[in-house]
Amino acid sequence: MANALLDLFLSLLLIGSSPWMEREMAGVVIDVHTIELWEGLVAVRDNVLVVVEFASTSCVPCRDIVEDYAKLAAKYTDARFIRADTRRLPEVASRLGIKIEPTFVLFRNGARIYQLIGANMEELDRQIQLHE
Repeated sequence: MANALLDLFLSLLLIGSSPWMEREMAGVVIDVHTIELWEGLVAVRDNVLVVVEFASTSCVPCRDIVEDYAKLAAKYTDARFIRADTRRLPEVASRLGIKIEPTFVLFRNGARIYQLIGANMEELDRQIQLHE
């Protein structure tokens, strides 16, 4: 219950974010494990590029790229970086057809604009730059 309340509080802060809050969250990877937080961060129509890594704790390549993904978040501070746990959000993964981890999906205004399967961080970097 406490985690759900914390997630809801964070999503409300981000939806109604101020310039101060946006600066504080720049360069941060946000772990998402509730539908409410997912909707508040991805489905929101604020014209921000949202980069989502679908991963799980059992995925070895996902663990190997944690630092690289954080570096991309620090590089592209105008984008929102999210890590979605497929074990905690199976309905989201299923709805989007996510079957392999890691899978990266880029969203803008709630719409999927690009998808990359696998841990190809160079290609992810290129696509973020292209869609930023």
